[in-house]
Amino acid sequence: MKDDEAKPEAEGEADLALRLADMARRWWRPHFRGYVALNIALSVINWLVSDYWWGFWPFFATSILAALHFFLVKSLDPDKRWIEERGNWILSKSYDIDHVRRIEESYRTGTMPGRHDLNHGDGEKKPDA
Repeated sequence: MKDDEAKPEAEGEADLALRLADMARRWWRPHFRGYVALNIALSVINWLVSDYWWGFWPFFATSILAALHFFLVKSLDPDKRWIEERGNWILSKSYDIDHVRRIEESYRTGTMPGRHDLNHGDGEKKPDA
């Protein structure tokens, strides 16, 4: 199979993914409004007719679906400001790895700052060789 033959299928898959992503974005607000309206209506009905809160289960199920839809939409449109802030934070903390490596190396070589030429192993018994 040639590379040219695979391209239309990949382009078709990309078009489908773009259409699904666009549909998820467009339907988020109506989905959320329906979620709120349904759960308010069920809660009012539940409050009027029953002492037991049976409305919890529809609320729970629709909350999971609404959360999944929300996370899908947020993953399609990441917040650029958050990405920039997170990247800068990670860059500001990148010194930690090098700092730890320097401490390990200074311990191995015996050139630790503040060591003052002390041999902390002088009092240890050494096994007979």
